[in-house]
Amino acid sequence: DFTHNKPVSDEELQTIENEINARIAEGASVTTKLMPIDEARTLGAMALFGEKYPDNVRVVRMGDWSIELCGGTHLTNSGQVGFCKIVAEEPVAKGVRRISAVTGAKALERTRQTESLVKELCGLMKSPAEELAKRITALQDELRDAKRELAKHASASAAGSVDELISQAEVIGSVRIITHLVENATRDSIREMIDLLRDKASPAVVLLGAVIDGKVAV
Repeated sequence: DFTHNKPVSDEELQTIENEINARIAEGASVTTKLMPIDEARTLGAMALFGEKYPDNVRVVRMGDWSIELCGGTHLTNSGQVGFCKIVAEEPVAKGVRRISAVTGAKALERTRQTESLVKELCGLMKSPAEELAKRITALQDELRDAKRELAKHASASAAGSVDELISQAEVIGSVRIITHLVENATRDSIREMIDLLRDKASPAVVLLGAVIDGKVAV
């Protein structure tokens, strides 16, 4: 967790990950030493804000690039970490971000899972990995066009059935009662149908039903 007023960009995360793995690759020695808190601060040891420390503290040094106060256990050199893979970056409080990562065998497992997913997507999309983004964008465009065309047909169908619904409506007093289950409808086509019925059949009570995206709409 760290203080930061905006999301960390993908480029920044890559820089962070590269820096971490460069430090791991150094195989820098990790040493610990008990010393007075004032001496540790003089050395530049990092302390957590708000934490209370005893008079004598445990100072952990990694190579010449990290000195911290910590009571936990550690490896004997940074190379034992093996490999680090950042898996998430998210907000945890106002002005505070969190980076989560896995190391060693877990990092390798994560990388293989990603490779497996990409391979599966390549098979489904019938596209090489470097063309996946372009292929998915093309499919999104096709789907958008298909939905637009479906909406046009639905509107035409709604307009064509309005006169029939009006002619078949039950009349109570001077009010037409119009009920209908609309097939292959969109929310926009139903609204358009109601507007046409209101314009042509007022005064009327209109109840239209449909199944849209697997949900009942009335």
